[in-house]
Amino acid sequence: MNHKKNLFRILAVALTVIILTLAIAVLPSLFSFGRPSLRMYFVHYDTPEFKGSELYRLHFHPENFFRKPLAYFRKMGNGTFFDYYEGKTPRNFLDNAPRHLLISLHYLLPSGIISLFWGVLLSIRGADRKSPPWTFGILSFTAVVPDFILILVLQYLFFLINSMAGGELVRVSSLSMDHRALILPLFVMSCYPTLYLARTLGSRLKIMASEPYILYARAKGLSRNHIRVHHLGPAAVKLVRGDLNKLLSLLFMNLFITERMFNIKGLTAFLFSNIRQYAFTVNTLFLVLTLYVALFCLLYVLLSAASRIMERVGP
Repeated sequence: MNHKKNLFRILAVALTVIILTLAIAVLPSLFSFGRPSLRMYFVHYDTPEFKGSELYRLHFHPENFFRKPLAYFRKMGNGTFFDYYEGKTPRNFLDNAPRHLLISLHYLLPSGIISLFWGVLLSIRGADRKSPPWTFGILSFTAVVPDFILILVLQYLFFLINSMAGGELVRVSSLSMDHRALILPLFVMSCYPTLYLARTLGSRLKIMASEPYILYARAKGLSRNHIRVHHLGPAAVKLVRGDLNKLLSLLFMNLFITERMFNIKGLTAFLFSNIRQYAFTVNTLFLVLTLYVALFCLLYVLLSAASRIMERVGP
């Protein structure tokens, strides 16, 4: 019975995700602005008809809310729903999307691992110690600084450092898909998830550090490192597994800004390049969801392995 309930829940979640994806992808097609021709600028610019023309108004197309999904399903039937256009050039989604997916994964997976490592480490180290009052202030201030401000400051700083060094020590922007910036994007993408884990886990582990079994372990004379590895460590990993969706949400939110600011041709840049083509947008959003699920599974397995290692390692 429980297996049937779980299967029903999975199917319900999958159906909800599909419906939401189809609905979100239609949003760019619901609105449009009219664009007057160049001839109208020169011939009819001063006329009241031109200034009050419908061409300048925002047009709402509610019929697209049903027409676009139906057209998408018709394309699935004739096998053309992977076709899209870049300008006037026909392209195939399966030929171009995988390389953009791999580029985004190239930044998301290392950023996730870095965030987990430093977030758990900082929270464990701060749980059984009294942190100075300025530590919380620094974490709070850094967490409210917008991503693009941090990126601009880092780019300007390393631009000056590269100029003084007479070479490109750290790449501040991607020149092409083969010559991408690496250090700064990884730092930016892992910074805020790390701060989130350090704050949330740190506060929970501080409460856990005053639990009777931790106090009993200290009374027995067990070392601080032993308590961190065998008690606080597995507890921190279990808490992270519960917050893994929030961590991934932060990573994916940072992904769009990072790819935009560092000129990285990843999956979000690929999405916004042809977002007004409905089939293309739906397919790319499904690819983003697939990447999310794959990254969730990879990090979950990694956390489970780390928890077992910490529980079995000797004193």
